[in-house]
Order: sequence, then C-alpha cells, then structure tokens
Amino acid sequence: MRIVPAPVNEKIYGNPGFGGMMYTAGSNAVTSYYQPLRTMGAQVRRVLLDNAAKKLGVPVEELTTEPSMVVHAKSGRKLSYGDIAAFAEVPAKAPEIKPEQLKRPPTSA
Repeated sequence: MRIVPAPVNEKIYGNPGFGGMMYTAGSNAVTSYYQPLRTMGAQVRRVLLDNAAKKLGVPVEELTTEPSMVVHAKSGRKLSYGDIAAFAEVPAKAPEIKPEQLKRPPTSA
C-alpha cells in the first residue's frame, strides 16, 4: 500500500469546516464532511434505485432499500447492490439531491 496525499486544490479537496482550506485536525473531518457525505450517499442510492427500476421495469417510487439490497415489495423481487453494479449505467453528473430528500437520522429514545 502506498499513501498519496491529495494535490493542492482547495476547490475540490477543501474542508467545508475550515472555509474550504485544505486542513483537517482531530475529529473535525467527521463534523465538517457529515452533510456532504450524506448528500453523496443519497446520490449513490438514487443511481442504484434508478438502475434497479429500469432493470425491474417498475416505477422508482415503488422501490426501497435495505442493507445491501434494493427491494420491490409489490413483487417481492430484490437486487443486491453488487448485482446492480454489474449492469448499472452511471450518469455523467450525479443526481441533484435536495436537503429535504435526505433520510432523517433516527431519533434517540
């Protein structure tokens, strides 16, 4: 294994918690990247759902996800993320995800 530092490019690699500077200290990366990583996860989920809907011939609104699976409850069919990766078409640009489209974190009791 070889570690390669990111090239100096604050526009791409800047830390949102430090005004876009390429700087991370301690656990700051966790809090600084929380929202961008949630958005990225939602974008990947949407690409998986779009591809699964096309493969299954169903509306994307009828699909849900479980750990490592896309599920069509009406037909009982499931596709693993690995299965989808084998045929998926990845868009040139990630789908737009609005903040209200993000899953709500579970609340503590």
